[in-house]
Amino acid sequence: MKVYPMTLQQEAMWLDDRMTEGPCRYLEPWVHRLTGAVDRSAVRWAWEAIVARHEALRTCYDLVDDQPVQRVRPEGDPLAPVWCRSEEEADERLRELVRAPMDLARGAVRATLLETGADRAILVVQMHHIVLDDWALHILDREFEEFYRARTEGRPADVRPVPLQPGPYALRQRSAPRDPAAMDYWRKNLADLPDDADSTLPADDGLPVSPGHGGRVEFTVGPEATRRLRRLAGRARVTPFTVFAAATALLLHAARGAEDLLVVTPVSLRGSADLDQMVAPLNNLLPLRLRVRPDDTFTGLLAQARARTHEAIEFRGVSIVDLVRWTRRRGRLGRNLYRTSVVLDDAADSGMDLPGVRAERLFVFPGTSKFDLSFFFTAADGGYTCMLDYASDRYGAATARRWTDRMLALLDRCTTDPDGSVASLVG
Repeated sequence: MKVYPMTLQQEAMWLDDRMTEGPCRYLEPWVHRLTGAVDRSAVRWAWEAIVARHEALRTCYDLVDDQPVQRVRPEGDPLAPVWCRSEEEADERLRELVRAPMDLARGAVRATLLETGADRAILVVQMHHIVLDDWALHILDREFEEFYRARTEGRPADVRPVPLQPGPYALRQRSAPRDPAAMDYWRKNLADLPDDADSTLPADDGLPVSPGHGGRVEFTVGPEATRRLRRLAGRARVTPFTVFAAATALLLHAARGAEDLLVVTPVSLRGSADLDQMVAPLNNLLPLRLRVRPDDTFTGLLAQARARTHEAIEFRGVSIVDLVRWTRRRGRLGRNLYRTSVVLDDAADSGMDLPGVRAERLFVFPGTSKFDLSFFFTAADGGYTCMLDYASDRYGAATARRWTDRMLALLDRCTTDPDGSVASLVG
């Protein structure tokens, strides 16, 4: 069994898991409903070929000599078939599987095939974010499709060797010196942030204490609103992500009048051939510090958000571990750096194209929220399908729905009148 140190990103999640009460907040379901002429042997072979190819999917995470390490097993766990007597039973088992605890010392992946009939099955792969990021999910889509097709067509799979695995990458990452320019930027960027800064929405009173537990509200930005959003993004020379990040800061400002705010977003460390093919968590969660004042315009806030985003990308060579340790040493924010996040997937999702099978991706809620508030925006059908995951010991479902309605109203006002003042937009 090969043993390596964890990457900095893995160590941050592993430590947070151990220090945080309640259920794990880093579970990521990769679930597909398969309908049609489902070849069970091809499903099993495709998944096992992916596991054999990517060491992260057969790795355990634990302490060795008081050091957090990743231990790569020679083989992964097989795909477990489970027969369900009805679709209702399958849905119930699905919910149980995506919420079941995961012992990282034994592995970070659990794969099950729920079978409900000769032409119906649900592929359920529950993973911990310690093994993957959103890019890695697209790798799984592409490779499962290719391995499945190769098996059913009786040919070798057309896949390139994986040039770098997470263990050797961790050695390379930890042997490289910290980027002094990045450390200097973040020290200066966060130096005068108030100790009591609280970039989140007001909590409800009287909720039961349930650390780690969460809820989810789904909502939609329709085609017409999306067209306005994209026109504004083009005119202001920003990305749609910048519009959503600025609107989130405006929502936080509208709720409590705070003018100095942090909006967290993942910044990818990928961009080279060896990293782009690796299944691993290759991003840093970085806070964008935005100042929202009543006399500002939304166009001005967009320019500010664009600048902070470009700086975060340029100075991405810093980890959560670096930022939290630094702020804690100075008696400042620590975990308060990470309260509200925004994630955008603006790439068209082609899904998996399997011969004779309809593969439908199911976004199943694992029952937890990583932060107080996590906004997810995904391009789909000319608009955006959106989710707000929220900490259920801070917000009730009705409150969370009220915040999503407020977000939609702000997006409508900001894209209709982007040169209006912040005061008029939130009034």
